[in-house]
Amino acid sequence: MLLSYGQEVDENFVKGQEFFGNKEYEKALRSFKRAYKSNATLRIKFWIAHTYAEMDNIDKAKPLFLEIVNSNHQGSEKALSMLNLANCYSSLKQSDSAHFYYDLTISEFPSMASAYFNKGQLLYSESSFKAAKAQFDKAIEIESGDWLYYQKRLEVCFATQNYECALNDLKKVKRLNPKIKVEFNLAYCYSMLEKYEQADSVFQLIYNEKDAAFLNNYGLNKHNLGNSEEGKKLIRQSLKIAPNNSFAYRNLALIAIAQSKPKEACKHLNRALSLGFEKQYGSEVGDLLKKHCN
Repeated sequence: MLLSYGQEVDENFVKGQEFFGNKEYEKALRSFKRAYKSNATLRIKFWIAHTYAEMDNIDKAKPLFLEIVNSNHQGSEKALSMLNLANCYSSLKQSDSAHFYYDLTISEFPSMASAYFNKGQLLYSESSFKAAKAQFDKAIEIESGDWLYYQKRLEVCFATQNYECALNDLKKVKRLNPKIKVEFNLAYCYSMLEKYEQADSVFQLIYNEKDAAFLNNYGLNKHNLGNSEEGKKLIRQSLKIAPNNSFAYRNLALIAIAQSKPKEACKHLNRALSLGFEKQYGSEVGDLLKKHCN
């Protein structure tokens, strides 16, 4: 069947979206470019830019998004281009520009949950945990049905040692996405909230001698249940698998402090600090060093 001019444009565009949805980005790009050649609309330009972004070709995507942002267009393509431009700068590690465009997106399109979410992720990567949580809170306020928003917020809760917050968000993640496995983190939260028996019952259900994170946290919980020697054994076993785990050294330090062994504790704390504990988890190790090692 012969297609009219308008039908041909529509078919190329529709095919491009189908390929894009299937993550066949090279094919999608060819289809969108054919559509754009016949009908150079801003909407098609957005999809070309979006495809380049998904292909990690930021050099091609960024100027196209910028053209759309600077246009007089007021539709969804402008909002999404503004957000994607911020994402491009974030990918390029150009944080000031990324923050500028995230803030601009939020200012002009305040009901776009993904703008707050993406800004939150950038702030989290910069260890600005309080500010990141505020952005995730806003994203969830706008769109409360996305499990990933809770997942990212609970990571901030972990980083700031707000385990009640983390536990609540874990339960929400599980409710919204029943297939996801949250048992290990549930056990960890119970342990940090001093609900050691509840934690132990979960740890026993998911025992894995080849998982360094599991062994590390199970070891600390054993210590908190009164079996410090077994706890240290499990944590040291975890370090044989993951020798650069700063949290394991933090845990060994806590056991040494409890056993009144300050020299051993300070050695473990300094090791945790040198492995980047503070960037990943916050100031706890530094605070313990000031308290016990000066």
